Amino acid sequence: MKGLKRLLFAGMICAGLSSLGLAQTVTGGLDGRITDSAKAAVPNAQVVAIDPVAGVERTSRTNDAGYFSIAFVPVGTYDVTVTMKGFATLVAKGNEVTLNKTTTLNLVLQVSAVQESEHRRQGGGGPAGFRPRLPLHRDLLSGVPVESDIGAEQLYALERQLRFIQRYGDPRGRVYDGRHRE
Repeated sequence: MKGLKRLLFAGMICAGLSSLGLAQTVTGGLDGRITDSAKAAVPNAQVVAIDPVAGVERTSRTNDAGYFSIAFVPVGTYDVTVTMKGFATLVAKGNEVTLNKTTTLNLVLQVSAVQESEHRRQGGGGPAGFRPRLPLHRDLLSGVPVESDIGAEQLYALERQLRFIQRYGDPRGRVYDGRHRE
């Protein structure tokens, strides 16, 4: 009877220890923020973490503030790829995910060369909300250099109008530099 009690006790110890082994996690996490070169958040960018050795892939998207989080990532070394329309694809290689820890990545996307050349060709456009700040050489009345939020197309139209006024005078009879032009 004593031997049966010992056997039962040993079985309970083994069962208890095996349940502890099942409760352990073998994952970590990845999180971070995706910004552009001006440090503005990049919302809705796709973030893909791939462990090339194990073939594990996890995907997430950034929120409106540019943050992403991928939980329950198996331990390993991951290549993180970030893609967003209008930006060059970014690949951050060799990111270690360790047991019960979250690896934080703060990555900066660059405007793609195709997008940049398209922006220059069209005289505007670019990533959502992007408007160039273009210097105007001198304020018409004071002669002080100024900056403007107008786009390139509006700047070229304004430049054409000013050349016309300089050549032929203002058709509305306005006064410039204290003189009336007719």
